[in-house]
Amino acid sequence: DQVETSIRRLFAGWTSDGAFVPSPRYLLLPYKKSAATIAASAGEKKIQLDIVKRLPPYAGVQHEADMEVYVLNQMLHALIRQRLSKCTFLDVEFSDASMGRSSVVRGGDLWLSSVTLDKENVIKGIERFEYRRQQIFEFGFSQQEIETVAREMLHKARREVRSTTPRSSTKLMDELYNDYMRQMCCIDPGAELDYLQQLVPRIDSLRMLRYIQQFKTSEPEYWFLHGDSTVYGQIPDVRSLEALSKRLSGRKGRKALHLERFPVDMVQKAGLLAPPAVAGSHLVRTDTIAAVGAIRWSFDNGSCVYYRQSDLDRGKFLLTGFREGGLYHLDSLQHK
Repeated sequence: DQVETSIRRLFAGWTSDGAFVPSPRYLLLPYKKSAATIAASAGEKKIQLDIVKRLPPYAGVQHEADMEVYVLNQMLHALIRQRLSKCTFLDVEFSDASMGRSSVVRGGDLWLSSVTLDKENVIKGIERFEYRRQQIFEFGFSQQEIETVAREMLHKARREVRSTTPRSSTKLMDELYNDYMRQMCCIDPGAELDYLQQLVPRIDSLRMLRYIQQFKTSEPEYWFLHGDSTVYGQIPDVRSLEALSKRLSGRKGRKALHLERFPVDMVQKAGLLAPPAVAGSHLVRTDTIAAVGAIRWSFDNGSCVYYRQSDLDRGKFLLTGFREGGLYHLDSLQHK
């Protein structure tokens, strides 16, 4: 009531100066060809790569039928954050990685990928990050990852409904901005929870994979590498960066990165989990470790197997694998 009174007091005397002319809406057209830029500055403290692809503008949410895409997009961003956060432990050549759809301007959307690179391993960091990007586009996310994000989304929505704290002015202004600028209709927290409870359980790994693969297009990308001057020691010029991007993104008509992960059901159906038949034995030595009652088998490929029978766990078999470097050095997505 106070806002309405103030508006009427301040603007009641205003008159139109002519016919209303809508502002033109300029579209962001796709890049005509892929390109790259390198920029170095003494003020930069880190080396970062930003990869930009232009997308058609997001239609927003105006009707109930639009809610499914909205929920898919929210889940996708959470899944990517979750996956890339784990990858920073596995891929030490990069950190602070992000990827997703961004509506930064009214004329169109952008698919933005960004990563901070280790200064000593810029090329290796770019290769590992591009591997992770392609991995997500090719195979999506596991059902376990999706269920984890789904629980978090629903928990957050229920907490919002139960909260007795007044909604902050910043949050309300964000909703009004999204309504006006991005055609994202304001939704009551209770109504949004109802939609989430209906739609979230329907989204499985296959539905999410189909959604994310629409962003894996052959549209040209723009690569922007920036940081301190040490970047030139590993990627000396734009031509080198463009050649690297072409090689990694497979734009020469072949897959540049070998992706080793397959969907679990495909692996099981193809029998890929069964060990290959081999002629003869690869066991080269057997040792007994009397102190702990264990046996050690050494094989000709350098691997070792320790076996110990436990009286407390009869009828059970526990297998644990590790390699030099510790658990965080393991990449569960690359196990063969």
